[in-house]
Amino acid sequence: MKQRIHEPLGETLQDPGAILLVSCYELGHQPLGLASPLGFLERAGFTPEALDIGVERFDREKTARARFVGISVPMHTALRLGVRVAEEVRRTNPGCHICFYGLYASLNADYLLGHVADSVIGDPDFLNGPGYSLAIVCSVHQEFPEITFDFTATVEHILERRAIFLELGALGCVFMVSAVESLSDAVLANPEKGHTRADVYEALRIVRDAAIAFRPTWVAFTPWTTLDDYLEILDFVETEGLIDHVDPVQCSIRLLVPPGSALLKSQAMRPHLGPLVPEAFYYKWTHPDPRMDELHRAVSAAVEQAARAAEDPSATFYRVSERAETAAGRPPRPVGPVLRPERARPPRLTEAWFC
Repeated sequence: MKQRIHEPLGETLQDPGAILLVSCYELGHQPLGLASPLGFLERAGFTPEALDIGVERFDREKTARARFVGISVPMHTALRLGVRVAEEVRRTNPGCHICFYGLYASLNADYLLGHVADSVIGDPDFLNGPGYSLAIVCSVHQEFPEITFDFTATVEHILERRAIFLELGALGCVFMVSAVESLSDAVLANPEKGHTRADVYEALRIVRDAAIAFRPTWVAFTPWTTLDDYLEILDFVETEGLIDHVDPVQCSIRLLVPPGSALLKSQAMRPHLGPLVPEAFYYKWTHPDPRMDELHRAVSAAVEQAARAAEDPSATFYRVSERAETAAGRPPRPVGPVLRPERARPPRLTEAWFC
């Protein structure tokens, strides 16, 4: 934990509402980043309050009586929203202690401590412990057999723990998310993802055999992704019947390089790296092929427009494919069979994936 020098909080944290925990963004999930510490604090005799900015308005009354405000920032979007919350907290209650906690707190500790935070705390990732995870879902399933769940795992872990996937499916897992990111071995090697193109196909087979919906996520635009690489991703999604498994926004995801990223030391990244945008917590970069930056802008606009219009994801997918073919100077591919609007779609979150 890193912190600025401040006066001790003393025993006043025992007062009701003296601790306020804030969640800003949890990908449509219930805010585990609040529920878990709230449980520990209550068992320790505290009476904390919670605020979920994703579904609630900023509560000035809660903020005004807080002595300690903890802001959960497990991802980049949550961090940017969290900074805005912290600024409002500071205006409402200048004397309270503001703590950022989560993965992106530790990655951006210097900026946060220099601007809005009194302390930052990193968090461990317990998803690396399959025995622990399996014990939890077994216990839940025994008491509440009707409950379903999802989880996120790397391609590498899918291959290593293939033996437990049938059991996970039987215990109620309906879908899983995995950061496939690319099908190009050259692209995957630069951020050291730990898997290959061949591994992706094997992981897909393992998950499907367990009757679990596979929802791959992509970093469709990197400095090393070629137009052919991009088109290959689209072809894979269509050929493997994954159009409904991939939210259209995935076709527009661009590599994010935050402060603290290992990519900042990468020889492969340095030729493309631009300046830091400190208030947005990322470094700019430029693709060596101008067509890719232009395609990113076109796809992003198409996806945003489609989301506002609540367009069928399959229609958006083929529109994105047409733009990619045009950028490559090719005639658009024949559109596959139109997916019926009333079709049964695979399980998913109510909100598209964002980082």
